[in-house]
Amino acid sequence: MTEFNLTNGQAIELTKDGILIKGEYISLEGSITIVKNSKSASINQSTDKGQLLSIVPINDEGTSKDKTIEDVTATLNDRVSKLEAKVTTLVGDIDLKLISERAKTDQKIADAVVKSKVDDTPHIRIEFDHINDVPTIFIDGEKVQGGLVSLNVDWKTNTENHVKKSFELKTISKDGYETTIGENSLI
Repeated sequence: MTEFNLTNGQAIELTKDGILIKGEYISLEGSITIVKNSKSASINQSTDKGQLLSIVPINDEGTSKDKTIEDVTATLNDRVSKLEAKVTTLVGDIDLKLISERAKTDQKIADAVVKSKVDDTPHIRIEFDHINDVPTIFIDGEKVQGGLVSLNVDWKTNTENHVKKSFELKTISKDGYETTIGENSLI
């Protein structure tokens, strides 16, 4: 479809099938002669300045009026195929990212397991050479800082009944703050 502006400011649209009036009306002041075929139109307009002759090529490409259902279906199928390809690419990218993140997580877990197997440091270690000496206490391999106030460990083997077990460690810092660490079994 080709739009053509007349000298009176109005416009017409030219197609290979006909001439369309653009707007609700068209005023033909003076004399206008339009002769067209399927490829072009010659428009002769009489104005107060004389004759104005215009040759206008008609461009109907890109209009859907002449397309068949098969043409529209082929166009839509092509667009759907392109969209499917884009979605497949995006899903593949997401899958690769998920696989990469999962591999990183798996590696972190594996590293933690290996570290725990290699690091056989006991959670709590109590060292003393003589019963009257002040014990040295280590928690997770680090020496407990501060002065030892008290250490109570109550542990007995379970017999027919479960026996309550407990551990309590009290220390005092140089500033006089007391800290208590302990644990009790429920039974």
